[in-house]
Amino acid sequence: MIVKLFGILDIFAGLVLIFSEIFNLVLGAFVVFLAVFLLLKGIFFIITDLDIISFLDVICGIFILFLITGDISSLIVYLIAVFLVQKGVFSLF
Repeated sequence: MIVKLFGILDIFAGLVLIFSEIFNLVLGAFVVFLAVFLLLKGIFFIITDLDIISFLDVICGIFILFLITGDISSLIVYLIAVFLVQKGVFSLF
C-alpha cells in the first residue's frame, strides 16, 4: 500500500516538473517539498534496502533543489520527470 502511495507521489512529482518546465511556472515551496520528499524517501530506502533506484531518487532530489536555485538544462528536467513518472507507474503494478 505504501509503495503505491509513493508511486502516485512520484508520478505527481514528475508531472509537476514537466508542467513547470513547459509553462515556466515558479512553484518555489512546492518544488522544495517534492525535492525533500525524494531525498528523504531515497535516504530511507538506501538505509533499509541499498537499492540503486534509491540513489537515483536522492540524485533527482538534489537536481530539483538545484533547479530552484539556478538554471538547469530543460533536457535534464525532462529526464528527471520521465524517470519519476515511469518509476511511479512501475510501482503501481
